[in-house]
Parts: sequence; C-alpha cells; structure tokens
Amino acid sequence: MGTGSSIFLTGGILSGQVMGLKEVLGKAQYWPLLLSTTCIPALLQLQLLPWFPESPRYLLIDKGDEERCKKALNQLHGLAGSDSVLEDIQREKNNLVGFKAKKPWELFADRSIRWQVITIIVLNAAQQLNGVNAMYFYADYLFRQAGIAEEKIPYATVGTGACECLTALTCGMLVESLGRKVLISGGYILMSVCCILFTVTLALQVIHPKDRSLN
Repeated sequence: MGTGSSIFLTGGILSGQVMGLKEVLGKAQYWPLLLSTTCIPALLQLQLLPWFPESPRYLLIDKGDEERCKKALNQLHGLAGSDSVLEDIQREKNNLVGFKAKKPWELFADRSIRWQVITIIVLNAAQQLNGVNAMYFYADYLFRQAGIAEEKIPYATVGTGACECLTALTCGMLVESLGRKVLISGGYILMSVCCILFTVTLALQVIHPKDRSLN
C-alpha cells in the first residue's frame, strides 16, 4: 500500500506524457480534451472510496471502535492475517496511554526525536530539490542541449517517464530485501553524481575541439 502511491504517481505521469504526444492528444485543438481527462481518475476515486475500509489504527486508537477495526483488518488482511496486526495496534494503543500529541515547535525542543525530525526534513527537502519536478522542468532543455531533434524530445521525455515508472516498481520489490537505508543512500548518492556530471557537462559544452586547436 505504501509503494502503491509512488507506482500510481509515476504511472499517471507516464500516461499523461503518452497522451500528450502529437499522435494522441498533443495537438492544439485537442488540448481542452486532454486537460478534461484528469476528471476520469477523480470521478473513479470518488466512486471507489466509499468501498474502501477506514484505517484500522484510526478506528481503534482514535475512535476506540474495536469492532469496526476488526472488520477493516479482515477486509485488508483476511481472517488469517488480521489477528497479528490487531495485536500490534493494541500494543501501540497501550503505549500511547497518557501520551499527548506534540505541537510542531515542541518537536524541535525534544532531544529524543531531534534526529528523526532532522532526517525527515532533509529527505523531504532533497526530494523537492532533486525529485520529479526538477527532473521534468529541465528535461526538454537537457535533451535539446544534448542534440536531440526538437520533434524527438517528447519521445525522449516519455522514455524518462517509463524509466521512472520501472524504478518505482523495482524499488517496491527491493525494499524488502535491501532495506530502506540502502535504497535511500544509494539513490541520493546516484542523484548527486548525476547532478555533478550534468553541471560539468553543461558548463563545458561550449568548449569545442576547434577552439582548443586555435589556441
């Protein structure tokens, strides 16, 4: 369920890129139709959400409704796997007895969770700086500077979206065997190396062999 959001997000980006091709709905006269297609998943979600179970943790810990919690667990995990999950939620509920939720500024003053808070802030900030938005913002420029023909750039962008979708699928399978720390560290190291290479190559692209020979 956790990795499903990333998979559907990248799948939605890829499908939007494909529909944005000139052969599909990418022409000027089709733009209203292309933009209106976003209502399809929204309407589908509105139709399906009433059939989704409420969060079992929310039902038991916040609402105290054990019967609805069991019903939701049975729907999500089946009769065989719901008992162990219910025990975990019950244990968490017992640990939260007398616990008062902290306000945002109180989190920074609590030394016991300071490193967790710093880690979350750094990861989210780095995701915004080096994530999907930055990648697709500079995609056309990078492809154009790489010498790819203007009419071929949309197909190269679709290829980028396909690679991202494939990465989301494989990471969901690898996280159980490698762990999150390895994947996060490896991903950020790889992004840092790629950003450095992009910066160096874009900065040196104006240097031509003819210029060096004349000097």
